[in-house]
Amino acid sequence: MGEIIVNFPAPVLKAKSKIRVARSSSYVEIVACRASNPDRQGHLDYIFPIFLDKNGQPVAWNIPYLNPSRLPILDTNRMKDFGWLITHASTMFSSRESKLRATLDGSHPLSVQDSRLLFKDTLFSLYTSFAKVQRLNCKVFAITCGQVGLQLLFLRSSVRLDVSNHTLALDVAIIPLHQERGMPVPGFLVPLSMNAGATMVIGEDEVKLWKRLLPTFVERCRGWKHKPTCEYKTESRIPRSVEFHKPALCSCGNGIFPPNFISDIPTWETVSKHAVRGLIPLLFTLPYVDPKDNLDGGGKQRQVRCEACAGEVLLVEVPAYTLEDP
Repeated sequence: MGEIIVNFPAPVLKAKSKIRVARSSSYVEIVACRASNPDRQGHLDYIFPIFLDKNGQPVAWNIPYLNPSRLPILDTNRMKDFGWLITHASTMFSSRESKLRATLDGSHPLSVQDSRLLFKDTLFSLYTSFAKVQRLNCKVFAITCGQVGLQLLFLRSSVRLDVSNHTLALDVAIIPLHQERGMPVPGFLVPLSMNAGATMVIGEDEVKLWKRLLPTFVERCRGWKHKPTCEYKTESRIPRSVEFHKPALCSCGNGIFPPNFISDIPTWETVSKHAVRGLIPLLFTLPYVDPKDNLDGGGKQRQVRCEACAGEVLLVEVPAYTLEDP
């Protein structure tokens, strides 16, 4: 029969796997134990992993592939009608993370804090900035590292409704930067400084986490083909590198955008050749990473009826999240 490859939706432990063969029923069952700490068991920063298949093509493991052009666009000029957006984005944080988030202190080295929590915090700021929740027309979101310098630029195209997954997605142009600290800013970036923008200062560990995730955000909405000379294939790795001053993405998708992808940045035609399209999701807590929140642990409970089926549902009132400046 040859070799049969079995794919699992999450990292498993090979040493504890068992194979059961039912000869009378003619089926094979594989029982495998999930890795409790994927990042310590061979899957560093296990968030939306992406790998190269046997042909050298990228394959996103557990994130939905989407055609962003078919997703409804949220009218960010009517954000006064969308107060739910902050609530929805806040559900990224579990109870444990919410408590830790309230104690984040910039005076402590960021490397000793939870890089995933810090990533979510930056993601929250990215969403609220591009959705105009703060009443600012933010077009460009910059990520910089105090020790390294400017690392990433996100240019807003639209905030879209990911209907099939009941969430949101940011349709953006991504410009990764990898110049040495102290070097002059590339000429094509100078005009962007004239546009309304926000800047987030993050730590080195979080920068590396962003670089690990960028290929997935690009691949999930890719509408172009990788070239035979794709750097992922020739270098046999994805991302290409998470080190500073080295590129994480291949160059196959640079400059490939639909017409009028970004219309409110006058220099877009010049900048676009250095950018690639990406679709950035919200990152929600997984039950095997954080225990299920205890509904009896705090807050007031009350019974109401579902507007759709009239069935009784339990609601728990929890403290509201405050919106912080990016």
